Amino acid sequence: LGTSLAPMIAQNYAAKKFDRVNAIRKFSFGFAFLFLMLAAIFMTFFAERLVGIFTTEPDTLRVGALCLRIVSWSFAAQEIFRFSTFIYNSCNRPKMSAIYNVFRMFVLAIPLSLLALLFEDVTWLFIGRLLSDSIATVIIWYTSRRLVLRFIKNNKDEETSM
Repeated sequence: LGTSLAPMIAQNYAAKKFDRVNAIRKFSFGFAFLFLMLAAIFMTFFAERLVGIFTTEPDTLRVGALCLRIVSWSFAAQEIFRFSTFIYNSCNRPKMSAIYNVFRMFVLAIPLSLLALLFEDVTWLFIGRLLSDSIATVIIWYTSRRLVLRFIKNNKDEETSM
């Protein structure tokens, strides 16, 4: 789904078919959210078995399963964030896409991951990842939605003034 988004959004943006851009946004976000939340449920229940495919070492198995149980809940956020950057890039706003990526990494992900050092517990590394992805996604989801809705409104205003 993700690889086809940028060309579809860019084509409809260039054709001023902003309602289509919005429909693409809604469908892709909804699909990613639903599919990856189901994946998170699966990974939560079967974490040991999944990690056990790759190792039988007890400490690695424990940490790997812990990682899957926490980080998998951010998979939907990661994809929605990525899809939102496609919207910015495809709608001629690559600078905003870059700003959001820098914000997510340097303002959220790195500082929140350092909680693991502060609390001396690897669990906080995974929680930091979950929090940084979730916070960044809520922000970019909201702003990308506003961007597309502004395109729709401005296009309708142009049509009525003609």
